[in-house]
Amino acid sequence: MAQYSLGRSDTTEDVTGTFGRAEAGPDEGLALVVAWCRDEPERVGEVVVVAPGDGRAFVVGRGDEPPMDFEHVRAGLVRQRPGRNAVTAPLGARRLSREQLHVRRLDAERLAVENHGKRAMWVRGAETSHAVVGVGEAVVVEGQLVLYCARRPAALAGLLHLDDAALHAFGEPDEHGIVGESPVVWALRDAIACVAQGEGHVLVCGPTGAGKELAARAVHAASARAAGPFVARDVAAIPHEVLAAELFGEEGAEGEAARGLVGEADGGTLLLDDVGPVAEQVLVTLGRFMDAGAYYRVGEARARHADVRVVATLDADPAVLPVGFLARFRHVLRVPGLAERVEDVPMLAAHLLRVGLPEHADVAARFLDEAGRARVAPELVERLLAGPFDGGVRALDARLWQAVVASPGSWVTAPVLRAVEAPAGAREEAPRAAAEAAAREAEEVGIPAGTPKSVVEGLPTLTRAERIVLQHLALNQTSRQIGRRLFVSVRTVQNHRARICDKLGLRGNNALLGVALELARYLGPPEEGMDR
Repeated sequence: MAQYSLGRSDTTEDVTGTFGRAEAGPDEGLALVVAWCRDEPERVGEVVVVAPGDGRAFVVGRGDEPPMDFEHVRAGLVRQRPGRNAVTAPLGARRLSREQLHVRRLDAERLAVENHGKRAMWVRGAETSHAVVGVGEAVVVEGQLVLYCARRPAALAGLLHLDDAALHAFGEPDEHGIVGESPVVWALRDAIACVAQGEGHVLVCGPTGAGKELAARAVHAASARAAGPFVARDVAAIPHEVLAAELFGEEGAEGEAARGLVGEADGGTLLLDDVGPVAEQVLVTLGRFMDAGAYYRVGEARARHADVRVVATLDADPAVLPVGFLARFRHVLRVPGLAERVEDVPMLAAHLLRVGLPEHADVAARFLDEAGRARVAPELVERLLAGPFDGGVRALDARLWQAVVASPGSWVTAPVLRAVEAPAGAREEAPRAAAEAAAREAEEVGIPAGTPKSVVEGLPTLTRAERIVLQHLALNQTSRQIGRRLFVSVRTVQNHRARICDKLGLRGNNALLGVALELARYLGPPEEGMDR
């Protein structure tokens, strides 16, 4: 979690930094996070964690049967909560194969993923049978599953300040409306609980749209001031010349104008949104009030007092604030942007649609299922995971509604993007770059060195049936033996062999058999049948 510099103040504590790693530590694993599941949408947010040094192949698929290869292990999905991992039931999606994906860790940044199931696998917009997936990339199992690659510890750190006896339901908003199960969101929740216990003033930082006001309201709601008023105002929108009167009131005025925001918030919390542009002379006056609670109305000589906790928000680095004003904040609470918690985006999207769609009865009737969940297409989820994340939750909500308006059926789908004609040179370079990338990935996932380039480039183009035939050939079986095992005719097997030769750039059955034997370890054991 990135941290801001806090200048020379020794009275300011960056609370968020207490509850999370700034960078990946030695125990940081890689995880495939469920971002979409057609038949079991409640699985979104569950993870398969591959720990450092674990070189086993993990099998992701339907049910909990032991893998066919005894060296492989069935991947169990878990719900990570602070201090505990709750193992969930096996995937029950009937359209998934029992061994749909084989996943193993290559290094600190990448996973090797192979497709062994009947459903096609898509990575980076292309269908493939194997791929190297990095942090921030998605794996799509055709029509069934979207998995997002993220960094995750083997277990989340335990809570220090938040009572874990009343944790909210997994994947749902917590009592303050905060949505997410990523490590940085749990660190934020714990930091909010810590800040709420005290009385010091709070500076809430984070990118635009990250949810700074939501965090500020959570601090108030969890504090001893919860029964008092919560007064919020965007001070950046108030002209500098009248800001002091808005804050402290004005002599001779009536009602709220006389009391000012400080008077309205007496006994509670005053949220000053976006204090960055506020003139320094106003900040000096505000800082003095924050010290002792004493203030003067504009034009009045008599000092007044108010018991107010000031919470201010800022989009920029706190170092932009005058040091004297920054020193008045005991706590600096940082709210992570969407780019720091991408795995929470599908949950946020589902929540925004669940809340927003019922406002339009006709739209809700089209897109909400019986459980009140929006039907979101996997291609939209994949596109949301890819960003951009500028504008935060507000921009995400706007993108969702653009998709709602453009969706013709009962699923919220990704709007069709207009294709842009690439320059001639780029069109020529694209296939070459794709082929080179395929060759690099093939070597990383276990294809022997020296394998012909045409084979390396052709393997991802094989259909599932062709791959199964190749797996049987790797066991040195004849076409007749393969036909018996797969319950198909010899002619069907021979046709598959011919197409495999064509795709791999091989001439004759002897060349095909030689390549199949060389690739035996990479291809793995054959599946039971083409319709499995």
